[in-house]
Amino acid sequence: MGFLRSPLMVTVLILTATEVNRVSDNLLSFLEDAFEALWWRHDIKKSGYARVVLSKLSKSEFKKFFSAFCATSYFAEAIEMNEVQLHKFVSKAKSRLPIDASEEDLIYDMRINVCLLLQDGGHYLFGHRLFQEYFCAGFVSSLSGGQYIRAIEMAEKRSATDEVLRFVLQMDQEKAERDFVLPILQVLMKDYKVDRCSMAAYQRALLGEPAGWRGRREPDQRVRIHLNAVRSMYKLEPSVNDIRELEERSKHKEARYSLELIEARLGDDRRNMIELHDLVSERVKRHSDIDSLFG
Repeated sequence: MGFLRSPLMVTVLILTATEVNRVSDNLLSFLEDAFEALWWRHDIKKSGYARVVLSKLSKSEFKKFFSAFCATSYFAEAIEMNEVQLHKFVSKAKSRLPIDASEEDLIYDMRINVCLLLQDGGHYLFGHRLFQEYFCAGFVSSLSGGQYIRAIEMAEKRSATDEVLRFVLQMDQEKAERDFVLPILQVLMKDYKVDRCSMAAYQRALLGEPAGWRGRREPDQRVRIHLNAVRSMYKLEPSVNDIRELEERSKHKEARYSLELIEARLGDDRRNMIELHDLVSERVKRHSDIDSLFG
């Protein structure tokens, strides 16, 4: 657990072990337990003590609000914010939910009652960015249709350095694979025929060039973005950064970077995508068959 380099996270770990009576070695489960411990810590420590939540939100309501707050700040690339930015993010999060609480009460609960937001002078920040990423992923998972896809596309920009997309997959694997992963893999299989195309054709697919592209249309960057998101979700090798580097080097034909090595790494990526397509297709079909029995 690399995040234990943070003294605050060590404190949260101890609190979680004490109040929840377990410490999961799964990061997502640990963060879920940590939120539970932070929410209930006063009530557990003081028998008969009823904590006053100024916003009057229940635990589930607060979690929905805080998830929206984290998503709003995450997509604005703000892990630290001033007073004006804080109120802006709180206002945006409030607008998505039927909440009557004042912004001041919500901020108080985030800071004092649950301790998920820290204040340092005139600035506010998350105790650890993993909390922002975890709750942001929860918000993304609650979306549907085009909003769900667009949020994943936006998260892909930072997917090489954070956990949001991996959390999205873990939180609801069935939904992620059905609505996002399988459709882009089907594009690769059906439109680009990657199971039998040349390596040059596969490279064009990774660069976002449309199937059958001959320079008459602009490349479709959504293909590249969606594939990078898939790599991040499953931690595939080559990684997102590896593929981006390969794309740049191959476009510029750098002499010091051998064509053989590029093709070998792209070959690994193609095999990963074909194998993942087969696995995900089988899982999605199985879930669909089960749903049809009880629909």
